[in-house]
Amino acid sequence: MKRKILILALSLFIFSCNEKIDEAKLEGSFYTNDSGSAKGGFEWAGEYKVSLDIVSGVGTLYLEHISGLGDPLTEHSLKVEDFKMDGSKIEMKINGFKAVLIWTEKDKIWDGRYNLHYIGNNSLDSSERIGSLNPSSFPGLLEHFYVELRLKRKL
Repeated sequence: MKRKILILALSLFIFSCNEKIDEAKLEGSFYTNDSGSAKGGFEWAGEYKVSLDIVSGVGTLYLEHISGLGDPLTEHSLKVEDFKMDGSKIEMKINGFKAVLIWTEKDKIWDGRYNLHYIGNNSLDSSERIGSLNPSSFPGLLEHFYVELRLKRKL
């Protein structure tokens, strides 16, 4: 009997850890440059403050330009659909393009600056690549741009 209770308790714990969340308030940053990798040579780079509000798997990703000479984005409110989040990743569509952000305990690209964030990028350097993110999700950016989205729960 004790074994059955232990197995049931363990099963419930595992299920709750993997529960998909489709409602969330997140914040973070979005970094982009025209080089194709995080720290490669580039002519332009910029950063944006980001917030994302999700209800029933749908929401809006808001981007506010905070650094960089000029702002190539032509839209700063992007449609998010099919949002799913668990302890290991976020999956969603941004402007119709699939994005996967991976829970990152130790950020190796920026020396820990983005520890404990969900991160996705499209780096051409395989040692930098985390999840997947398409520059076409962000109107105004060209296909060869490096894009990196970092999100965490709003406190």
